[in-house]
Amino acid sequence: MDKKILLGGAAALIMAGGVYATPASASIELSLGGEAQVMASMSDTCFTAASDTDLEAFLEAADSTAVTDTEAGINTYLATLTAMSHNAAAVTAADEAVTGVWYDASATNTATGTAGTATGDQVIIAAAADVARNSNAVSFAADPCSGADPDNPVLGFKKEIEFEAGGTLANGLSVTFADKIDLTDVAGEQGAFELDLSGAFGSLKIKDGASGGVDAVLLDKFDIDVAGDNLGKFKTETAGTDGTGLLYGVPSMGAMDIYVSYAPNSDDSGYDTASYTDTFGFGMVYNGDITVAAGIESASANAAANCAGVAAGGLDAAIGAAALMDAVYGGESCGDQTLTYVGAEMGVSDMTIKAGYNLLDTDEADTTGMGLGLSTAVGGYDLEINYRNTVKEYLVGGFEDEQSIIGVSLETALGDGVDMKVQFSQNDVDLASQATAFGGNDSTSDYFAEASMTVGF
Repeated sequence: MDKKILLGGAAALIMAGGVYATPASASIELSLGGEAQVMASMSDTCFTAASDTDLEAFLEAADSTAVTDTEAGINTYLATLTAMSHNAAAVTAADEAVTGVWYDASATNTATGTAGTATGDQVIIAAAADVARNSNAVSFAADPCSGADPDNPVLGFKKEIEFEAGGTLANGLSVTFADKIDLTDVAGEQGAFELDLSGAFGSLKIKDGASGGVDAVLLDKFDIDVAGDNLGKFKTETAGTDGTGLLYGVPSMGAMDIYVSYAPNSDDSGYDTASYTDTFGFGMVYNGDITVAAGIESASANAAANCAGVAAGGLDAAIGAAALMDAVYGGESCGDQTLTYVGAEMGVSDMTIKAGYNLLDTDEADTTGMGLGLSTAVGGYDLEINYRNTVKEYLVGGFEDEQSIIGVSLETALGDGVDMKVQFSQNDVDLASQATAFGGNDSTSDYFAEASMTVGF
């Protein structure tokens, strides 16, 4: 929805109790737009949570390897996962210290019911029991409904406002500053920044949470609304672009668009202690009978972002199955990262067909996404069908998390600036940490349905 109000010259915008003057130069215009959305959704993600297991039983079931049921036995097993470099004392022996208790001989000890034998004697009442950390509890995913039943439909709303100041200066340089504010999460928008410059030299975007070369050329992120666990849409960047960065668009080369990105410091700290420094990306799009896009981004980790195995005592407490799986078998996206993308789109009769492949390769877990989509117009309705498969592969053990989603949406205009949309998705997820072999609930299959009306201005 881009119904925008244009203000120029000395005009002023009164918004949220404040007055904001537009630039004095008539070359710059201020546009204001936004949308409000109300929706009714239905889903059912409830399930009966699995009972806890213990640390030794979980690890023994993981790859059908016998694990001696002691702290030392678990450490011995972890040492076989050489690619993870776990500490040799990831689980520490836990014989509790025994402390003497002083009490007066003339008084009865309330702990034992016996009298002391001499004033000032130190008497050991009882030795504390050994804590067997190999039996620490491992908990599985909790019921998201907390034992309640779903009550559908669920009504909700969204609202956002977007403003843009831009224009072309006398020297031919085009300048644009734009921002979009989610009015349901204003605090989350405070750090956002985006400035665009363009001219004969090409285009330059300066943005917080830099747009990388891959993000610039993605034809579709296959971002499907779902209920339940979600491994996420196509990856748009590595962790190296977390800070402010630059995206340069090369001057037009006919049917070819080329982009180069650079993010100097992922923490915006100005120091080489940042997690990532000097992250580069490259992307290109060829617009012909078939639109083809490809991109790559590479981020080299500094010490702060290096992967690490379980530290000494890291498994001394109760832990969730998902966190345990990530820590022991390498499920984090950390260390050096490379993001690659290939996509294509083509028109066939009155349909548009699209496909994409997306891979985030890191020093631990790798995440692969594949997507297919079809869109067409049926009468006054826009029909879209999308499918996405996402696989997260752990570093060791051959474990994978996998998600398959199919989503269907139908959208139409009810009038000028008012749209109606109905969508449905089926979400099937297998999480290695929740497998029945470990005592979990294995696969989940959840549906999501929503009808929404959007008013734009």
